[in-house]
Amino acid sequence: FTVKEAAQVLRYAVKPKFSEEAHHARDSGSGLFELRFDYETGNLKGIDIVVSTGSQILDHDAVNGLKEWKAKPQTVRVMRIRVTFTRGRW
Repeated sequence: FTVKEAAQVLRYAVKPKFSEEAHHARDSGSGLFELRFDYETGNLKGIDIVVSTGSQILDHDAVNGLKEWKAKPQTVRVMRIRVTFTRGRW
């Protein structure tokens, strides 16, 4: 999904935050995450890391933000989204 496509099917989305721990470690990286939604309710059912950011800290930061996402009911079952962290932001 592109950001524009995701915006059409999402009811709520939080940008993953670059943690203080990642900042101190000077981590950066890009990963691909698969979100599975309940089709009827739009509630998030699970998140899989398809491609790691290369940092356990950043993977954790991404999942923490993505776990808040909620889709509009009856719009999507699975969404793959790329998250890129670049020195203090994503």
